[in-house]
Amino acid sequence: MFSCWITWLSDATLIWSIRYKVPISMLSTSQSVGLGCWLRLVTIAIFGFALIAGTHVAWAADTLSIAEFVGNFRGEAQVQAGDRFFIQQLRDAEVDLRTDSEGFHLSWTTVIHYDEGDRSKVRRRNAEMRFVAGPIPNQFRSPEPFEPFTEKPVAWAYIVGNTLVVHVLSILADGNYELQTYERSLSGNTMTLHFSRVLPGRPELVVFGKLTRQPE
Repeated sequence: MFSCWITWLSDATLIWSIRYKVPISMLSTSQSVGLGCWLRLVTIAIFGFALIAGTHVAWAADTLSIAEFVGNFRGEAQVQAGDRFFIQQLRDAEVDLRTDSEGFHLSWTTVIHYDEGDRSKVRRRNAEMRFVAGPIPNQFRSPEPFEPFTEKPVAWAYIVGNTLVVHVLSILADGNYELQTYERSLSGNTMTLHFSRVLPGRPELVVFGKLTRQPE
């Protein structure tokens, strides 16, 4: 490569010779070498651009669409929670996703078993959100405007590979925040769930689970 740049200097003499009408017979034979180097450089550049473009196309081809996440998924999740120590806790989890003309609707239900000795003692939590299409494909956002200090959440979602990532941010009345992140990775009819809830400076809750798409 360095020799090509050296030869480029001799190529410059060709331009100088033409400009000042020096006979072509007086030019050095190194011009053919310089041309060969430049052809190699151009070939390498074209190959590099093709490789980058091909990688981008392959990445786009490997990314799932929101339609592939449609369905009702049920399973179990294991919870780790607490400030100074982790408390293992079992939860039943259900996720339902439906698309519409503007984006998609996402709802999820969590049944918390807070007494391992008695599975009838449970707490149930339900949540649902609507998302509209974002500025580019596979990006989405909640349609409501962001209102800090009201504890009304703002949410955005995007797909990376086979994972649908959803962030839900709430600014609390005292100015603190709560950020919830849901990562739902899809492999066939199996959805792997990773959930985390973060308060200022520390994670408060981490959940791992596996769900299965139910027959319609």
